[in-house]
Amino acid sequence: MHTTLTHGPRSPWHHGRPMRDHARSALFCAVFAAAVASCGPSTKRDLSQVPQRQISFDDQCHLQSYFDQRNNSPARAFRVLDETQTTLEMTVEDDDGRERRRSVEVGSGEYEISDRPARRRLQQLIDDEYSNIPDLGLMRRGAHVRVRVRYWVSNAVRRLVPTNTITVTGPLASVTVPFNPCVGEFLFGAEVYAMRRRFIDDTNARSSGRVAPSEVAAIESERRDAGAGEAGAGDAGP
Repeated sequence: MHTTLTHGPRSPWHHGRPMRDHARSALFCAVFAAAVASCGPSTKRDLSQVPQRQISFDDQCHLQSYFDQRNNSPARAFRVLDETQTTLEMTVEDDDGRERRRSVEVGSGEYEISDRPARRRLQQLIDDEYSNIPDLGLMRRGAHVRVRVRYWVSNAVRRLVPTNTITVTGPLASVTVPFNPCVGEFLFGAEVYAMRRRFIDDTNARSSGRVAPSEVAAIESERRDAGAGEAGAGDAGP
């Protein structure tokens, strides 16, 4: 009896292999891809919903001692390799958490970190805040490290844009990591932490009945200005 083959539904066997093997292979690939993705760089804690001012005030990035040393040393500001800035109309939250429409300066930049204390603190920050980061070689002798970020300006202070990633490049590798405000604190926080130090010192002095250091500095500055004025008047002659 002659049987004619027709093009019906595909056989469950294809090229000698059951289709369930293909399904199993596809499932394995999907699981493997998910595993690889989960092994990529990730942040250990989510600070995206914490107001930036609170992060600075509470020193949640543990940078006060680093900036105390840096602000009292001859360390230079990080070198700007590339930077652009523009003004946009955006809806942003103010310090009280209320949204409002206003002009905001936004920018992007790449900054070089070469002095050893700063590279050591950046390495510590990466270890504290991120998981699954390869060895970038940040502590190699004479290393020059580059950090690329996007930021916006709030009350003359630069803050990282929460929706953008951060790229850190060292001698051994380059890695793109998720947003973490502590990187912005590290790059742009010198003045903020200097103000925080003055606030702490003034508070401690007043609580112990002493004159606040900022008040002492203001008095000394007034005396110097007064002395300079008297000297100028004396030099003017009759």
